[in-house]
Amino acid sequence: MLMLIIIVAILLVAIVTTLAFLYSRQEKMIFLSEKLDKSHVFNFPGEYEERIYRPEEGIDIHGLLFRVPEPKGIVFYFHGHMGSIASWGQWASLFQDHGWDVFMWDYRGYGKSTGVISQERSLHDDAKFLYERISPEYKEKRTIFYGRSLGTGIASKLAVDHIPEKLILSTPYFNFEDVVSHQHPLLPVSMLLKYKFRNDLYLKEVKCPVHLLHGTEDDFVPYESSVMLQEIGDHIELTTVPGASHSDFAIFPEFKLKMEELLK
Repeated sequence: MLMLIIIVAILLVAIVTTLAFLYSRQEKMIFLSEKLDKSHVFNFPGEYEERIYRPEEGIDIHGLLFRVPEPKGIVFYFHGHMGSIASWGQWASLFQDHGWDVFMWDYRGYGKSTGVISQERSLHDDAKFLYERISPEYKEKRTIFYGRSLGTGIASKLAVDHIPEKLILSTPYFNFEDVVSHQHPLLPVSMLLKYKFRNDLYLKEVKCPVHLLHGTEDDFVPYESSVMLQEIGDHIELTTVPGASHSDFAIFPEFKLKMEELLK
């Protein structure tokens, strides 16, 4: 009996230690950033300029503003959890080719942006700060928010208070707890996860048309996430991309045709 108690105690200590480790390390597991030297030179086609904004003392948020002659308006692009705009910047041409300027920014600790992510609120606050600084440059123009994967939760939250012409979400999750539970079904995610990104709540409050794009073979963010989001309201439309995964959906004709329609 004593031996059983000892074994149980050891297991409990091991479990608690493991959970504490996962809790303390979750930012490094979620936000897989690529850091860039301040001297890094970008090499994208077309016209673009680097922008640096300071939402609070000691924090610099770096972004790129991609330009076209006589733009229809501006697309605010919220990228995924990996890399930096050194790689995400290639997607700006999708919007530029249809006559849109694009502002793409790196979250804290990504690319040339300084600071670290330690709470969800800072991401939403930074997005609001950047929007309020850049949007006056386009006050007579149209505005679109485009979120990709992780960025869908940031774009959706911003759209609640700052209403764009439309909100486009590619490979969105229902909420962050849902997608992390899908990826790690054996963990007590609701107890560990600090980051909620409640797309399911934000989209109930969004007043603009919402367009979801999702591949049926996405094994990172399940296609069913978008199906559930679509059911929230009549203002939400889902474009299904048959056979597409999380990373290759943009090469499929269903995606290209829908984006062409949305960017007219």
